[in-house]
Amino acid sequence: MNYMDFVFDNDRDIAEEKAQLRSLIKERFENLDQYYLSKADKEIENYICNLKAYKQAGTVLLFASTKGEPETGGIIADALERKKRVAMPRCLENGEMEAVLIKSKDDLVPGKYGILEPKEGLPVIPKEEIKFALIPCVTCDDEGNRLGHGEGYYDRFLEDTVFFTCMICYCKLMTNDIPVDEHDHPIDLVVYDDEEIDAESLFMMQC
Repeated sequence: MNYMDFVFDNDRDIAEEKAQLRSLIKERFENLDQYYLSKADKEIENYICNLKAYKQAGTVLLFASTKGEPETGGIIADALERKKRVAMPRCLENGEMEAVLIKSKDDLVPGKYGILEPKEGLPVIPKEEIKFALIPCVTCDDEGNRLGHGEGYYDRFLEDTVFFTCMICYCKLMTNDIPVDEHDHPIDLVVYDDEEIDAESLFMMQC
């Protein structure tokens, strides 16, 4: 086996591991009860809205959550109420992602994957203007390694960026076995709920 064959086989193995893990996490999510999800959503929202990095950021990149992800509607509403410049991702046909400013939730429409994203005609901003970005995942570990939905939009978008990144995940969907490759971009901070720890001491507000 030559070097290129080894690289190809290794990439294929990692891709298969990721696909299997996504299936496992989706099954795990289906077994979570609504009481837990609602409680976790509120905890995560509360801590994001009180993070120093978020509060000090004038321009933030947020996302509209989909099934399996913590609810972000309250975070978006909070950012708009604080008069922040709120950008939301829009997926393009070429596999890239752009950050588009919104003024209200009325600026969001179902996009390529049925996920809410900015409608056409709104201003696109350069990545350099973003100061804080909220990042989604299917699952992650507490060191910032993430498993996305498999399209690579965020990994490509995060290349050569310097803004603060924060990922949110239900603690019951987290795992220490995240397969990573050279294209994966680690996240600065992971915020999650934890039923076993006092809510007041869960997260580092000084981040």
